[in-house]
Order: sequence, then C-alpha cells, then structure tokens
Amino acid sequence: MLAQRTSSGDSGTNSPGRRRSSSGGVLSAEAQPRRVLTWSRHRTALEEESAAATASSGVWGALLGADGAARAALRGDCASVGSSSASDLCLREEYVSEKHLSLLRVRSAQSVFTHVYLADASARGTHVNGDLVHHATRQLRSGDLLELRSADASAAVTLRFSTSADDLHAAATAAAAAKEAA
Repeated sequence: MLAQRTSSGDSGTNSPGRRRSSSGGVLSAEAQPRRVLTWSRHRTALEEESAAATASSGVWGALLGADGAARAALRGDCASVGSSSASDLCLREEYVSEKHLSLLRVRSAQSVFTHVYLADASARGTHVNGDLVHHATRQLRSGDLLELRSADASAAVTLRFSTSADDLHAAATAAAAAKEAA
C-alpha cells in the first residue's frame, strides 16, 4: 500500500503547472508553493513475520527454476552449483560441470551493502541474461537469469537469482521441508 502526501494542501488544478489562488487568479509555475512528495510503504504483519523468519534462517539469496519454484536457498558466503553431490544445488544434467559455478556474497566493511558475484568454473560457461560468462566473474542483481546450456544450446537449465523477501522465504521454507523429509 502506497500513500502520497503533499505539502501544498491543494488537491489539483484545472491545468498542469497552474493553480488558482485564493482570490481566483492563476498563479504561474514560479509562484506556486513547492510540492513535496513523500512515499511510504507499510508492511503487513505477514510480511514482518516472513522477513523475521528469513533473517533468522540465514538465507540471503534464492535460485528459482524456470517455473518459479525455489531450487536452492543460499546461505553462508559461498554457494556452489554443479553436478557434484557436494554442490549446494546439484544438477544432474550431462552438460552441467561438476563444479559449474559459485555464487559469492561480499559484504562492505560496515556490512551495509552486499554484492553477489557469479564465478564461472565450467567447461562451457554460464549465460547471465544472455551474455556468456566463461572462466570469469560477474556481479549479479536480483532477477538475473542464469542459463547452463548444452554445447549445441539445444538444452539448458534456467535459474533466476533473487533476493526478494518472498522468494527468500519460499526458498527457506522449501529447504526446511526437504531437511525434515530426509
């Protein structure tokens, strides 16, 4: 829910850039009081509970499948994707390297800002939003699409990297359910 407040107290005018004065005349844009907009977002109780549960689980990122389902909850400062069973996300496709890629979380000295990098170590590379990353590192942003493709590009695993609260909560919940089932 977004709320808008203005300091001018005027609800609108007949034409953009002009307002009627209290005497009925038209004020020019220069003579108008400055309009200040303030946007606020109020979190619901469910959002607060979800954020608290995610923070306590230590999940900072999620990898989602093409269908939007959570495939992996990212914890710690490094998460691995590959065909090895030791990977945080194990993909058994023949074109996925044993240690295909790593996702590295780097925090600022004050731990205020966090950057996430993809480090590719695969034989064929990883496509990030369609751009090939091969034996290199690239910074990721929430929503980036990662593709692990076969040599002829006839098959691929598509993952979406996310840091949104809803996706983190879904990944943490799915990881907890998988742990209980095991």
